[in-house]
Amino acid sequence: MKATRWSQQWPGIALWGAGAACLAVQVLLPGFIGIANNGDFGKVYGWLCLAPRAAETNFIHFQPDYLWSARNYWNSPYHSSESTLAWLATRFARATHEAAAFDIRWLGAVHAALCLAAFGVLLAGLRGRGWRVQAASAALPLLVFTDVCYTAYLNSFFMDAAALCGLLLMAAAAVWMTASPPSVEQPSRLGCPLGGPHSWGHWSFYIFNPRLRLDAEFFASGQSCACAVRSPVRGTRK
Repeated sequence: MKATRWSQQWPGIALWGAGAACLAVQVLLPGFIGIANNGDFGKVYGWLCLAPRAAETNFIHFQPDYLWSARNYWNSPYHSSESTLAWLATRFARATHEAAAFDIRWLGAVHAALCLAAFGVLLAGLRGRGWRVQAASAALPLLVFTDVCYTAYLNSFFMDAAALCGLLLMAAAAVWMTASPPSVEQPSRLGCPLGGPHSWGHWSFYIFNPRLRLDAEFFASGQSCACAVRSPVRGTRK
């Protein structure tokens, strides 16, 4: 029994570990990558009192090091979920006082954690389909979304980074709630199912849908349309 259970779980664990290794090498370890500022970073880090340690090199070089200073504050009129993730990263890095240093890899780690969470949800949704189906279905998104064209966004203040994380979480949640086996669900007083994985899947659709974010980027709204899948409520009748 234990051997059979392990044989079903190890492909998912191996794939998740491979994804984590790919992100760590590109986003966190020496030689990490990122994207140069095109002038939009200030919309996010301005209200966090951050600015590049050296002179800004927009469109030229990727700048990973930032300094906190009260004179850098800008009351940005742009609101995005990326601002929340950047705020969280500065708290992890303790970059909240004068002359404090902030390494953008803290923000990259937050983005990477969300991407790995999405990959974990995808693998969990495919767990009951056999290890061959799980491996084949998860290998393609692993190969695509660990490519440099996506991972470079993780070490940036671009609002698109939050959109990408939200898109992956929403798409993985859609697979999970459609691939999970049926379960008995008890209706609540509001007529919404409360039990089983599908009820949480319905809520996760609204929580993780990038279209509902305040920045309303085309990157999020356009691609999320293709992944807006809601599973039917399945249960048993007495």
